Amino acid sequence: MKLRLKIVSLCIFMCIDSFAQSIPVTEKLDNVSTQECEFSTYPADTSAAALVLWENCDLNIDYHSVYKMCLQKRYCKRIKILKESGKSFASGSIYLHDSKNEKETLLRLSVTTYNLEDGKVVKIKAPKSSIVHTEFDETTQKVSYAAESVRVGSVVEVSFEVYNTYFWEIPDYYLQDKIPVNLTTYSVSIPRWMGYNRSRTGYDHIDIDESSIPGERLDGIEDNTHKKDVYRGVDLPAFKEEAMLYCPEQYMDAVSYEITAISLPGNFKDFSQKWETVASAVYKSRICTVLNSRSKLKDEVEKICAENSDDIARLEAIVSMVRSNVVWNEKLGLVPDNQAEILKRHSGAAADINAVAGSAMAEAGFKVSPVLIRTRNHGLLLSQRPILSAFNTFILHVVTSDGTDLYFDAADPSGYFNVVPETFLVDTGFEVTGDGEFNWVKLSSLTLNTTAYIISASVSEDGTVTGHLSGKYSNVSSYDFKDAFHDYKDEDDLYERVEAFIHVDASNLTVSDLKEFGKSSSLDFDFETNCETAGDMIIVNPFIFKILSDAAFRHENRKYPVDFSYPETTRYIFELKIPDGYTVAQLPRNCIYSSTLPSSLNFRVVSNASTVRVQFLFDNKAMVSLSDEYPEVRKYWMDVCALFNERIIFKKAK
Repeated sequence: MKLRLKIVSLCIFMCIDSFAQSIPVTEKLDNVSTQECEFSTYPADTSAAALVLWENCDLNIDYHSVYKMCLQKRYCKRIKILKESGKSFASGSIYLHDSKNEKETLLRLSVTTYNLEDGKVVKIKAPKSSIVHTEFDETTQKVSYAAESVRVGSVVEVSFEVYNTYFWEIPDYYLQDKIPVNLTTYSVSIPRWMGYNRSRTGYDHIDIDESSIPGERLDGIEDNTHKKDVYRGVDLPAFKEEAMLYCPEQYMDAVSYEITAISLPGNFKDFSQKWETVASAVYKSRICTVLNSRSKLKDEVEKICAENSDDIARLEAIVSMVRSNVVWNEKLGLVPDNQAEILKRHSGAAADINAVAGSAMAEAGFKVSPVLIRTRNHGLLLSQRPILSAFNTFILHVVTSDGTDLYFDAADPSGYFNVVPETFLVDTGFEVTGDGEFNWVKLSSLTLNTTAYIISASVSEDGTVTGHLSGKYSNVSSYDFKDAFHDYKDEDDLYERVEAFIHVDASNLTVSDLKEFGKSSSLDFDFETNCETAGDMIIVNPFIFKILSDAAFRHENRKYPVDFSYPETTRYIFELKIPDGYTVAQLPRNCIYSSTLPSSLNFRVVSNASTVRVQFLFDNKAMVSLSDEYPEVRKYWMDVCALFNERIIFKKAK
């Protein structure tokens, strides 16, 4: 009997402990305790600049007297400012959608600061003038707020309600934050006559409680009972971003819901989709209707076709002509405006320019179709969740007369055919070829990307190294080079950028094809740098700059995968003249490294009577490395990077 009591007591203690947060809080609006204002350090993370004391979000799909059937959100967030740098968390923004299909209404936004004055909690409510409404884009309103009288030790509480008529699209909810979370609760109430799927991401323990609650009384619905899920997270660590990670948010503790159906007597609506349904929606949207419409630039297209017989020359001329008519505003976009509107304002997002360019190319007789993309910085496309809103832009697929496939973004000045930004290099491009017809396109390996450096140098007795560097870039490697340098302001700015990139003093600098529409570019300059000298020895590092970064691999352990930019072959050749009166005393060792990754390194050093030649050939075709592969991949990568510390040693001849 005593043993049974002990076990029961232990179970009760464990149950209570799993819900107990480090800092006790009152889970009620406008009820900040003296203790919440007094404490100055969060025990679970003493480095934290701020702390989410309590965050609560109640989401409910139900009938409202004003907004009818809607998604109702009641939200509160209470933040403790622990350090001066944490004061930035006392302000924020809310984004509201307002389009033909979706209308979100914000109510009861309240921002209050709580400070301790003479042992008493004093609250300061932010005035309405501190809340600013601006237009974020054509369909989104941005509401910015800032708390008043914020100092180290303050507690800031933000609360509001949002009503959304587009009730069947529930946004993902993040339980984790960039600062630690003391306590978070998230409840979702959905009528039992709605079908739904739910999923969760993240690495931390989250409790969930499932129950049933009554909903509003509705005519014609006998039972409006709701299924209610309540998530509760305690002492969630701050999300720490790691290097070489395109979309950190996809690894945060989060909850996703998807409404799949409404099932009422005599009324059934299926919200679940197949990719064929998405393809049909795209085909009927402006993405395809504008693309397939008669080009407003047909006269210009006819002239281009008359002047050029080669397909590539025609396509290049069309891209240049469209860019001269429509300036890219550096936004992506998914659904374009109509051609007349785009050409009238002479500017637009990538979606607008691609639609105009695609229509012009179709006018020239090419087969053109859109390829929708969820860019890498937005996370992985989930094949089990077919939905149009999963994509955030599209590029063009054009087929030439000889059957060559070309994929490209007509808006981006650094791109070319089959050369797109690294964030576009996904394995799940969604090409719509007709009504309900689609293909999956692998965009991650369209081209062979190469970077090559050839350096000829000499070294003087005082350790001054002078020489010439020639760099050549192709395809996505060229895109990166152009993207980094094409917008330089003047010659001084270009020199500063190159010297920051290569870490040497440059002169006689020339760059080629930096602003040209093409797949290659190059860099040439003379340089001067210094090496070590010790007594009768000259010590030269053959790498005048580090070709690869070891930033993602410095820590012994890693929690998340490593995202590589793109497959690339990098060649570095360094030829150094042996200084007069000196002999070679030491050379770096030759080596070959391989890995579980599709990656390899070949490092060779040879010398003759007059020169030392170092060749570094690194081939990496990996796009991602999973966290369980990290120890082996880290060793390989660090071994490769260790070569950048090798030395050539010359000794004065006797």
